[in-house]
Amino acid sequence: MNIVEKDRERYRKIFGERDKQKDYWVYSICSLCYGECSIRVRVLDGKPVAIEGVPESDRGAQGRICAKGVTGLMDFYNPNRILYPVRRTNPKKGLREDPKWERITWEEALDTITEKLVAARKKDPRSTFFAMTPGPTGGMRSNVTFTRFFPAYGTMSHASGGPSVMCGASAHHIGALHYAAWDIVPDYRYCNYVLRCGGNEGWGGGRNSSASVRLAAEARERGLKYLSRKWDSIDRHYHFSDGHLAGVKGYEFYGKMTKTYAKMKDEGFRQKATDFYVSIQIVGTPDECLQQVRELHRLTGVDHLITEFAFGGMPHEESEVNMRLFADRVMPVLQRDPAFASARPSPDARPTSDTPTGGVFAPA
Repeated sequence: MNIVEKDRERYRKIFGERDKQKDYWVYSICSLCYGECSIRVRVLDGKPVAIEGVPESDRGAQGRICAKGVTGLMDFYNPNRILYPVRRTNPKKGLREDPKWERITWEEALDTITEKLVAARKKDPRSTFFAMTPGPTGGMRSNVTFTRFFPAYGTMSHASGGPSVMCGASAHHIGALHYAAWDIVPDYRYCNYVLRCGGNEGWGGGRNSSASVRLAAEARERGLKYLSRKWDSIDRHYHFSDGHLAGVKGYEFYGKMTKTYAKMKDEGFRQKATDFYVSIQIVGTPDECLQQVRELHRLTGVDHLITEFAFGGMPHEESEVNMRLFADRVMPVLQRDPAFASARPSPDARPTSDTPTGGVFAPA
């Protein structure tokens, strides 16, 4: 029994009874990106008909699956999918040359590869060069198997990521040197701002897409959580909901907010109010904050800012990160950029009616 027959026999022992069923689910891992999301595939009459995420899984999208993962079925039904090994019979190579592929058996394919490897080893093992893309499933296994096989074979000539300037031959080496990492994904769990410079992590990057999108969504939900709680903290301080301000002279407007706070018990209204509240705040990445302040300054001529870095029961360590990031990335621009700060007069200069007395965002 050769290696192919042994492999088929081993498969029959493990999956033979399952494959006799008319309708069943197969658990696997999606290999269409580096996210390695857990999936289950429904098999009906021996053919896959549906792909879903595995709700209880903590891999990748953690129970979810993206549109690309769902379309994995198209690979199976692709009319051009190669189902068996083929051998080139036309020795001439060129853009318009017909390779004249000829179907052969798996045994013939393995024998041919073995003969060529043996011949190359006898001549010079270093003449054998192995290149592969370390994909999320087969490629990663290649990393393990072939990095052991080729040293034993007698050569270390291999390229993990391909022999070209794409992917592993350049990008991953730069990432390793700068960040000691294979891929760079924003730390959505512990950061308060993500600044992307000309890139779209996830879908546009094609790497760990579902995991990145999930983490980004969770980060947004985390932000909305604190802003939503802020309604309660405001009411605990001012007691808008009890209507007592309606009878205080000069505060009649705030008294009218009793009706608004009564509606806050409705989750739908509360969500709309939170979304609106977020839309009028200076929030986001440092660059987004600067853009919002610039627009506010242009429209209203605002001459001061009162910033708030902790609200809605936000943990102290998170509010400190907000404050330090604002101080490090936003305040210097507000103080020095002519779009925000007017020229400060010298100490001896006498201010006039048309001479500004200092930048509106200058430190006190």
